[in-house]
Amino acid sequence: LLVQTLSEVIIACTMGLVIAWKLALVLIAVQPLAIMCMYCRRVLLKNMSQKAMKSQEGSSKLAAEAVSNLRTITAFSSQTQILRMLLGTQKAPMRESIRQAWFAGLGLGFSQTVLFCTWALGFWYGGKLISSGQLGAKAFLQTFMIFVNTSRVIAEAGAMTNDLAKGFDGVQSVFTVLDRNTLIDPEDHGSMKPEIITGHLEICDV
Repeated sequence: LLVQTLSEVIIACTMGLVIAWKLALVLIAVQPLAIMCMYCRRVLLKNMSQKAMKSQEGSSKLAAEAVSNLRTITAFSSQTQILRMLLGTQKAPMRESIRQAWFAGLGLGFSQTVLFCTWALGFWYGGKLISSGQLGAKAFLQTFMIFVNTSRVIAEAGAMTNDLAKGFDGVQSVFTVLDRNTLIDPEDHGSMKPEIITGHLEICDV
């Protein structure tokens, strides 16, 4: 993934500088802002879904237990009490969801604003170059789309680093188990092999 991202960045910068070097320099200057905005948007959306699922765990467990013990609840006429408990477990997740929605909305709004500002800067400077005859419309669109796609690729690669680290740890633990030497050699044919195994069971103070 790292080699792929680096190669894409090098190729994109080279192509942009070859096609329209003035516009490419401006877009390269604002590229970190665009990458940061796309990365924040991806991470915020991912964390929102995970936190929402965690906040609903308590109410989901209660609902599952109520469904599995439906006959017992009906026999003791505890439907109202179960509904009251379910509403109680929903209060904390509701407050947490509202708080997360505010933070996510502000974060997404700010990141989108900065991202659109970087794009607007590219369009404005490209328009000035086109109006002065230093750049064609085709070259402008090619250069602009190259750097937009490059920033998206870098942001996606950055958002995947956490998952890649978890996957690497999981693979490493699997190979650690496979490479572990057992105390009993299964290939040792000279070991003792008892024909009959007897055992004694004693129960005390029962």
